[in-house]
Amino acid sequence: MRFEVRSRARRRRQGRRIRLAVRSSRRYNTARSGSESGGSVDVFGSFALLLAFVCALYALAGGIAAIPHTTCLLIKSARQAGIAACALIFPRNLSVVYLFVTDNYSMAYVASHSNRDLATFFK
Repeated sequence: MRFEVRSRARRRRQGRRIRLAVRSSRRYNTARSGSESGGSVDVFGSFALLLAFVCALYALAGGIAAIPHTTCLLIKSARQAGIAACALIFPRNLSVVYLFVTDNYSMAYVASHSNRDLATFFK
């Protein structure tokens, strides 16, 4: 009787190890296809971040160029570019939050800072 109990416990532990190994191998599986991959979301976020960078560079260059000339039009343009850069960072953050919540590991940042075992509140 005692031999059977030990073997059952060993089988249970072995089953847990196998399940954990399968779960950890799925954790960083980025080979998804179609709409499940979230490809459009991370491309949208990357494009928004690139546009924000361009707007920030224009705001910096326009602000520096407006100093000696004190033209109101250039100052307003640089200010609006700074506001646009801030506004474009917001959709980037939303896309990253969406990738965290949906457990999409197609981005390296999400794959390295999250896993499927975390509760939604902690992602």
